[in-house]
Amino acid sequence: MVVKWPAACCQLGIREKLSIIGKIHLTRFMYYYIIIIKYRRLFQIEVSMVPQLETFTTNPKLFKEKAELLKVLAHPVRLCIVRGLMAQDECNVSHIQSCLDMPQSTISQHLAKLRGAGIIEGRRCGLQVYYSVINKDARKIVRVLFS
Repeated sequence: MVVKWPAACCQLGIREKLSIIGKIHLTRFMYYYIIIIKYRRLFQIEVSMVPQLETFTTNPKLFKEKAELLKVLAHPVRLCIVRGLMAQDECNVSHIQSCLDMPQSTISQHLAKLRGAGIIEGRRCGLQVYYSVINKDARKIVRVLFS
């Protein structure tokens, strides 16, 4: 008994006949063919969705700003503070201190670094200063890290 190759194989230019004994090889071939086609389509979709970049745009100022933002957020305590401020909208130092169980001086130093980098801002209300996150890039980074 002779089995014909499916039409898909003929599209590849393979026009051979296969005996019953070789049916396993045909099945393997079709499996690999399906995988190749599937990944080729997937790859074509991914390539079309990727924006075409100019070859390594050289804007050192932009890269320096982003690197500084990442440096400031790289400390675990500062990352925790930013995440907490995003969840609460705004908090004062004593609330942050009670949540983190750290000395107020340490919290204040971290807040000063975050404020210096333009990630947070303070709003004075009487004797208290309420901090909130104002940097959109920092919000995106923290959201991605903890999603």
